[in-house]
Amino acid sequence: MQKALALSGNYDEFSDAACTSAIHTSHWTGTSTIPGTTASGETKIDIAYATFTSTPLTADNATNNNNYSYCGVTDWASGVEKDILGAPCQGFAIPVGGESLDIYKITSDSLLFGTNAPIGMDLTEDARPTTFNELTVFTRQCMPERRAFCSDVTGAVPLVRGAVPLHDTPTISVRRNASAFVCSFTTRQQ
Repeated sequence: MQKALALSGNYDEFSDAACTSAIHTSHWTGTSTIPGTTASGETKIDIAYATFTSTPLTADNATNNNNYSYCGVTDWASGVEKDILGAPCQGFAIPVGGESLDIYKITSDSLLFGTNAPIGMDLTEDARPTTFNELTVFTRQCMPERRAFCSDVTGAVPLVRGAVPLHDTPTISVRRNASAFVCSFTTRQQ
């Protein structure tokens, strides 16, 4: 019997290299199952997306989104979340009923996903990646008050900065600024 795990993810954009001035955030939710392993031993993960929202966090970002009709929307406002599930967003979309067939591996406190895992409808097994994306490494991070419950690996992966709190729902976060990706993942500690 397969169990489903609720997941959520964020994609945050910043105007500065230190990732202190957020300008936009997107958020998705869904469920995942682990259907087994590939013929070469990678662990499969299937994600079914339930929601996808986007929120400009500054007036300038909202204006830019309106000027480009980002995701087909022209009434963006700072701090106002929009449901963009199924909307074409400059070459990217999570369709209604969308899924992703991927692979993953965890080594110590690092999490890797497959290279170029597609998001779409009615995907077949041959769409699943066969290699790992070594350029985007997610590293488990802990807030200082939770260090007794998980290990801090700040600096173990060059693309990782900062820490994110632990939540009941595992969260995948990608934080982007002009010069680098900042990646992290959190897991509930039992």
